[in-house]
Amino acid sequence: MGRSTKAGDGYHHGDLRAALLQAAVALIAEHGVTKLSLRECARRAGVSHAAPYRHFPSKDALLVAIAEEGFGWLYQAGRRAMEGLVDPRERLDAYGVAYVRFAIEHPVHLRTMFTVRLDPSLAADVGRDAFDLLQEAAVAVAGPVAAAATAAAAATSTAIST
Repeated sequence: MGRSTKAGDGYHHGDLRAALLQAAVALIAEHGVTKLSLRECARRAGVSHAAPYRHFPSKDALLVAIAEEGFGWLYQAGRRAMEGLVDPRERLDAYGVAYVRFAIEHPVHLRTMFTVRLDPSLAADVGRDAFDLLQEAAVAVAGPVAAAATAAAAATSTAIST
């Protein structure tokens, strides 16, 4: 006989945090972020309405956790896509393809990462690794172009002034 999941019967969830994140993503997919509530996440996870507060003190904290999860997955996808590539343009292209795949596979995470206004006090460094990886790839492509443009401008300036 399976374990009961009724609130208040002493049942303990194996990985409540993950179950709450999964419930939140499903709720957002079904009804949008405005209908997200910790109480409904708890109901879907089969725990008491107070249980989510052990992991998420607020709805905003839950949204930040979804964004963190998404940015972590995006970072890993970008790293895997660029692994073994040396050419800066190929690395940037690979990151771009990984980003599009991520967006298709995880639309709720993507929306939460980029369109939901996250509480800045909770989300200060959310996405830092993924952005740093993208910036590194973009600078590797743009750096030589910028250096060549600067050298050309300097040569033109020197030619004009002499």
